[in-house]
Amino acid sequence: MQAPLSPELVLVYPEARDQAIAQLPDFGWHTFVVRARAHADTPQERLRTLVAREVRASFDEAVMLVPWGLVAFGFVTLLTLAFTLVANATR
Repeated sequence: MQAPLSPELVLVYPEARDQAIAQLPDFGWHTFVVRARAHADTPQERLRTLVAREVRASFDEAVMLVPWGLVAFGFVTLLTLAFTLVANATR
């Protein structure tokens, strides 16, 4: 059994480099295609991701509108109260 080659030796000695390349398994183009297909999302998964992203964005927008709605409600309530007080004072 042969000891593994260190990366430094492979970089320095061309014979060690050739030996290390010879020990590598044969990776053809089909290996990369198989790996890419294994990691690729199906159209259903992509659609699910897009829908989830849109729902989240809509929810975030709705949550950001709640404080403004409360401010508007408070402003209108105070304005109505002020007009009521002015109307009662002028009777």
